[in-house]
Amino acid sequence: MTAAAATANKLLITLPEAAAAQAVFTQDNGLAPFIAAIRAETEGRVFDVSTNKGRTECASLAYSVTRSKTALDDLGKQVVAKLKELPKQIDANRKSMREELEALAEEIRRPVTEWEDAEKRRKEKIEADLRSLKNTSTEGMPADAIRAKLQAVEAVVIDESWQEYEAEAHRTKAASIELLREKLASREQFDRDQAELAELRRLKAQDEERRKAAEAEQAQAQAQELEVAQVLQPATNEVPPQHLGADEFDESGDLEALGGLYSAPARQPAPAVSAAQPARITGSTDMNRVLEVLGAAKQALIYNAGLTEEQARAVVNLIRQGKVPAVTLSYEA
Repeated sequence: MTAAAATANKLLITLPEAAAAQAVFTQDNGLAPFIAAIRAETEGRVFDVSTNKGRTECASLAYSVTRSKTALDDLGKQVVAKLKELPKQIDANRKSMREELEALAEEIRRPVTEWEDAEKRRKEKIEADLRSLKNTSTEGMPADAIRAKLQAVEAVVIDESWQEYEAEAHRTKAASIELLREKLASREQFDRDQAELAELRRLKAQDEERRKAAEAEQAQAQAQELEVAQVLQPATNEVPPQHLGADEFDESGDLEALGGLYSAPARQPAPAVSAAQPARITGSTDMNRVLEVLGAAKQALIYNAGLTEEQARAVVNLIRQGKVPAVTLSYEA
């Protein structure tokens, strides 16, 4: 049996004999000598609570005080049983003794209690830090927030201050860093995908605007073409001029030689002819000018070349379409 165990199993005082017990408990401060003896046994004792041995000895001495208290208390109960007439006095002494010795036991044990409280706080703090390391929830977080959380975990220092939790802390930190990196990469890929989708939507909208603009331009061009075609259609009330066939009249002859049998109409000025590329009708072209040029060209072919209305219209269309080499129509004023 160790010294500490022996101390814990023995009383710190010698109990009075049964005959003298009544006097002890019925006299004022009759228990004072026993309390003083117990205190004397505990005074001057210094314990190193940083060691297990010191903490054990400290707790054992406190337990011996408690056992001595219990022994005295039991002796008092015996006296009370014999002396029913003195219960109040005895109970008062018991109460005083209990309070004083409980306070003494608490005082003696205080270093151990304080160490236990500090140890509890230390473990609670480390366990809270471990829970923080394990918290890798990133639901609803943007990439910058996830990156900041990853950097915070990476900055946690794991050293001997974690004591018995050090190995677990290293494992937890490594696992959390790996998981947060995966989540960051996934979020960044998601952001890139969203940006790409937004760009595709923008390009699609841009293409749609261009398509609508092209359709509008095409509709405008078709409307202008229709208006031009209407100009080139023969008028129902127009009488085609008489003309000679190729076998009846030589263009190189003199009309006056025919003795006035045929009176040719006065030659009309022809539209401008150049070797440039065929003129195109665009949205900025003056349609009145276009109609004027087309009408003048048709009339010039009728009266100067002796073509029929249908022939003149066909020739003007060929020239307008660029199918007659080196001949174009100019719409410039």
